[in-house]
Amino acid sequence: KGHVALGTLTPERLETWHTATHYQFWHALAILAVATALHARLLRPNSGILLSLVAGTLLFSGSLYALVLTKQEVLASVAPLGGMIWIGAWLALAWEAWESRKLPQIQEPQA
Repeated sequence: KGHVALGTLTPERLETWHTATHYQFWHALAILAVATALHARLLRPNSGILLSLVAGTLLFSGSLYALVLTKQEVLASVAPLGGMIWIGAWLALAWEAWESRKLPQIQEPQA
């Protein structure tokens, strides 16, 4: 009922919408996980991973949503940029995980 506009879409446009929501969902979970890791100081605060995940989501999913809603085909060319930013974020996260194995473990102060 709440998605009346989506009911008028072609199957191709509806598939594009579903792709955007699918990737947005999984990257939202990644954003929460990275934010939690930053809060727990498991990642360096200046790594840029969180910002890259957010930017990738805005560019990838946002451009696909805008494409479906406005039918402006030029917006389809923005999605790959978001995808490349996501790839960079995932590679940076993998690098951080690899590098964190080399760091001495931080000891909690004794109370």
